[in-house]
Formats: sequence, C-alpha cells, structure tokens
Amino acid sequence: MPSATLSRTIRVPLGYLLIASAAVIVAMVIAYMVAYRVGEQAAKKEFSDRFLDAAGRPHPAARAEDPLATPQKGRQEQDAAGEAVAPRREPDQPMLDSVRGWGPIDDDPRQPGRYYLTLAETVESGARRLADFCRERGLEAYVLSSNNDRFRVLVLPGLESEGMTDPREEPLRQQVYRIGAEWKNRYPRESDLRDAYLRLYRP
Repeated sequence: MPSATLSRTIRVPLGYLLIASAAVIVAMVIAYMVAYRVGEQAAKKEFSDRFLDAAGRPHPAARAEDPLATPQKGRQEQDAAGEAVAPRREPDQPMLDSVRGWGPIDDDPRQPGRYYLTLAETVESGARRLADFCRERGLEAYVLSSNNDRFRVLVLPGLESEGMTDPREEPLRQQVYRIGAEWKNRYPRESDLRDAYLRLYRP
C-alpha cells in the first residue's frame, strides 16, 4: 500500500496581501518623514546657535531678567563693599537754592549803585518759568514786580560798572547765552536771551 503524504496549504487572499504591503509602505514613509523633520529641526538649531555665537548676541531662548526681581535705581543701591545703602535722592529746587545761599525767587537782592543783567520783562507766569529754568542750571535769577502787571527777570551777581569794565560781566553773559540757547531750543517762540541788558539800580 503506497504511503500517503499529507500536506497542508494555507491560502491567503490576494487582497489581504496587497493591504499588508500598502500598510508597510505607509509606515516606512511616515517613519522617514518623522526622521527627516527631526533632523531638519536639529540642523536649524545648530545653525542658529553658531550664528548667534558668532554675532555675539544673546540666544532668543535665554531667560530674560525679571525687572521686578532686579534691583532698580532708586530702590536699593550698594556701596563698594557690597553693603546696602539708602537710595540717593536729588534735593528739590528750593532746598538746593537754600544750600547755595540764594534767596526766594521773588526776593529783591539788589544793592543801590550796582548794575544788574535783566533777561526779560513779561507776565508773572512767564517770568517765573524763565527764572526757574535759569536756577535749575545754576544761574541765580529773581523775579521782580515792574509796572503795569509786568515782571522783570534779573540775575546775579550785581556788577560795579558796565561796558565790560567789570571782569565778572563777560563770564556772566556767556553763562546767560548758553542757558538762552537751551531756552530757545526748548521754547522756539521765546528769546535766546542775547538781548539781555544791564540796568543800574537806584532806589
């Protein structure tokens, strides 16, 4: 009796094979795209780091300082030894004038027989504004009442003579002209103070 050979054949439909092949291909494509994207981002980051380092600029990812956490000017300062010191505070103008030995802006400091350089004659508000401007820049100025609701702005020191015979006149005029140029720059419609004139005080 001849021997019988048993064999088992597994038949897979052709459609299943096509679907499986397509799934493998799609998976390979997705894996390639992901790997390409990751490599591209890494290359861009490396280029950016090298470029910023070469340019000497901070990296965009660097942490910005928190202004609330950083000591600010006027909050707290340190001396050379690192000790905390009280913040500096600039004195206000009246206090500064007092330290300089100047009188109030509406005082009359004139002495008989002396010449005083008069900067302007105008309404009270304008005269005070000009005198304050001069004082802030170190020029001792005063506002004096004149006639017909006009006010005169004059500066010290009083001079013993006129016509450049007093050696203090030229430095005083140069200081007035410097302040006048700044005054004109800030207020274009105002005078540059080059028309300031000496006036003898006779009570």
